[in-house]
Amino acid sequence: MAWTSFRYSLYAPFYDLLAWPLGAARRRAVTQAGIRPGDHVLIVGCGTGLDLAHIPPSCRVTATDLSVRMLESMRRRARALGRDVTLLRMDAEKLDFPSGSGETGFDVVLLHLVAAVVPDGRACVHEAVRVLKPGGTLSLFDKFRPGSRTRPGLLRRILNIPARFFFSDINRRAEDLIGQEPVTVIRDQPVAFGGIFRALTCIRT
Repeated sequence: MAWTSFRYSLYAPFYDLLAWPLGAARRRAVTQAGIRPGDHVLIVGCGTGLDLAHIPPSCRVTATDLSVRMLESMRRRARALGRDVTLLRMDAEKLDFPSGSGETGFDVVLLHLVAAVVPDGRACVHEAVRVLKPGGTLSLFDKFRPGSRTRPGLLRRILNIPARFFFSDINRRAEDLIGQEPVTVIRDQPVAFGGIFRALTCIRT
């Protein structure tokens, strides 16, 4: 995770510009999650805080990221929006929160453009589901490889070597990440670039 933290610290000053083409898709993913006023929302891998503007102001928001510079950017955005956000430096694969049950846990977890970035996407999704309340919502928005083939083609495997090093894994399938988790997918929508990016809404069962 050290390289992931380092590279995103380098990206922090111009991350908003890089993420701009996905602005509408991000907004759609947050809206699709059905966040209600008063919900406790966790943003895992919050980056510069681009999700925050789409979350109802009455919500309690906790945000984590591994990059200190990303958290600093998120703090500035929260201040500009007049929002009170709890910011924590944390590994998305090992969230330092208790498992969600009863009155503990989060109502909504946003996992946006994170599951294909971290070394272990399954661990990341597992942790996001673990800290949800029963009946809570996981919003999973990322680039996912389509199709039912369990193994990508040779060209994709070759292209994935530099992509994974500098940006993110282009060969992860949403079905592989959530397949073993106690969730029900209630919505799975293509949201950008011809379906390369998808937004899934999952309910913890």
